[in-house]
Amino acid sequence: MKTLTARLAVLFAVIPTAAIANDAYVNGNWYNGSEFIGRTVYVVDAQITFTAPEEVDSTHDLAGAYVIPPFGEAHNHDLTTDFEPQERINEYLSDGVFYAKMQSAFSMGFEELAPHFNKPESVDVTFAFAPITGPGGHPIRIRELFFGRGYYEGIFDSQDEIAGIGYTKVEDREELMLKWPNLIRQKPDFIKINLRHSEEYDLRKDDQEFFGFKGIDPHLVPDVVRLAHAEGLSVSAHVDTAADFHYAVTAGVDEISHLPGRYDLEVIRSKDASLAAENDVAVVTTISLTTKIKDDFPSYYKKIMEQHASNLQRLKDAGVRVLIGSDMPYRDTSVGEAFLLHKLGVFTAQEMLQMWCETTPRSIFPERHIGRLEEGYEASFLVLGGNPIEDFEHVRSILMRVKHGQHLVPELPGQAD
Repeated sequence: MKTLTARLAVLFAVIPTAAIANDAYVNGNWYNGSEFIGRTVYVVDAQITFTAPEEVDSTHDLAGAYVIPPFGEAHNHDLTTDFEPQERINEYLSDGVFYAKMQSAFSMGFEELAPHFNKPESVDVTFAFAPITGPGGHPIRIRELFFGRGYYEGIFDSQDEIAGIGYTKVEDREELMLKWPNLIRQKPDFIKINLRHSEEYDLRKDDQEFFGFKGIDPHLVPDVVRLAHAEGLSVSAHVDTAADFHYAVTAGVDEISHLPGRYDLEVIRSKDASLAAENDVAVVTTISLTTKIKDDFPSYYKKIMEQHASNLQRLKDAGVRVLIGSDMPYRDTSVGEAFLLHKLGVFTAQEMLQMWCETTPRSIFPERHIGRLEEGYEASFLVLGGNPIEDFEHVRSILMRVKHGQHLVPELPGQAD
């Protein structure tokens, strides 16, 4: 895992191009979803084509390098505030992560933050605002803790102001219907809900001992799904336990934003894995979170990682879409998560590429033609110094970054214009 001090200190810019530029890329090996094929590829109007245009403005000799689609990050939170946004963007681009999903953010002040993203020289990002939870549920405790530490200075003047912006607390269907319009007015890209130990919802509901370690009433999840889908929005569900996973899948959510059992032994039921596949419910991995106990509890850490491998194998066998996400804000992008997953041995290098380059980005932006190097798809890709199917380490050897037809150029601090 990378640390804050170990991050690559670069600034990214784009090579200025004409309004319409036709580029040719020769002598490259291009990933087709299963293997690398040597071919010449053209970029016309920021799209990939295999048909040579009448005129070529620039020709790029890839000298036998390997080309893949950019990576995705399905779960993080570090592009949600004005704390060093350019540094975070630089890290994502440096790692080749062009698409990211922020699973909880503030709509307050978002007008100033939004211009940093979703442009050729930055990361393309989707956001959930004011995640739904139950009384005293996650993330209320974290919000209040961070407020007390001064992290929200300039955003909130009191803890009371956080409600409705930092989270949406609902206790019953009536309160959900009452607060739903406020959530929709914030224009989220998707809806986030929090299920935490839902099998003990009644036990934990009024017990302060579980403050922050509980979530929404699981019986309300179908109502949230119905309301969200009526707005054309998907639903991502935070889960802790196998029971949370069960409630989320049976309620019809679109995505489960954690693998159950980050710090506890939780086994996904085969029936729930099969139902997730049948209903096309995606599951975000976030096994990097378990590394937080590695040093203090090495033996238990090993057991949890073995459990992750078993649950992932069950999801794989059932045909569930698995998305790569780290939930390691200010510590890592999805790179560390990808290497940790690959180390488990459940997925081959080729399967890892498919999950990281195609399945994850297309889940973040399902309406866009991304994640593949095919005719008519967006011209965004990474050029690697070696074949990552033969040696997965080559995903780190990025020689060239092209985003929406434009070359990203790293510059040393102080040398950028």
